[in-house]
Amino acid sequence: PQIGWPFNVGGEPGQVPGPDEALTEEIGIRSVGPFPGNGHFYMVIPSEDGVTWNEAKTAAESTVFEGVSGHLATFTSREEYDWFVESARWNEEAWIGGFKTIRGQGPDSEWRWVTGEPWSFAAWSDGEPNSRWTGENVSLALWQNDESWRDEGQGSSLREYIVEFPVGESLVAS
Repeated sequence: PQIGWPFNVGGEPGQVPGPDEALTEEIGIRSVGPFPGNGHFYMVIPSEDGVTWNEAKTAAESTVFEGVSGHLATFTSREEYDWFVESARWNEEAWIGGFKTIRGQGPDSEWRWVTGEPWSFAAWSDGEPNSRWTGENVSLALWQNDESWRDEGQGSSLREYIVEFPVGESLVAS
């Protein structure tokens, strides 16, 4: 089945269950969390027909868990990334929240996170980023085969995207 969005996660009758409940095989959403470093929850959301990066970004921002809107996942530290890779399961490639809109001097320049957080960590596949996507905005995909990142054109269609929910920030900060 195709998942429609926006949708709310957990708490209300008829909503998609949250990470504390069994998620149905039919829907295929897989969730993990919270990450001990920031209290965030993460969901891998499938799309039968595939979604572009912009569609995934819009869907992520329209998804609500515990009253908090999500965003495409941003892995800003080795600890967060390693925890996610060890905890989650995704099938092939999944969109995450990195992008670049201005072609810099090299393929690794000018990358940003959708949240505005500093770009201080990267887990590129060998030979990536390769900036083969000339004339387009470039986005970030998490590659299942070697658990690393690839750059993809924003018009590419992938079958999964990863949503991060900053629900536990106040708990971790206190």
